[in-house]
Amino acid sequence: MEEAVSHRSRRLTRVSHRMLTLYVMAETDAEGGFSDNVVDILPCETATLVFTPDDPARIDEAWQSLVIRDLYSSSLSTKG
Repeated sequence: MEEAVSHRSRRLTRVSHRMLTLYVMAETDAEGGFSDNVVDILPCETATLVFTPDDPARIDEAWQSLVIRDLYSSSLSTKG
């Protein structure tokens, strides 16, 4: 569902899905901001999210903790 592209102090994430995907959100533990907070993805379309960290030296740390969620997968319960 996702593809990553690096650019020195920023990371781009291209997110796509074959079905309608609502409320797609990206999160990371690093301080910084995404170009969009939430996007909806139409079937076979792609959304691009850009993350700009407050400290460009920590871009790799931000990328390692990146999580992408959507409304459907966030509502699934996990039983352990």
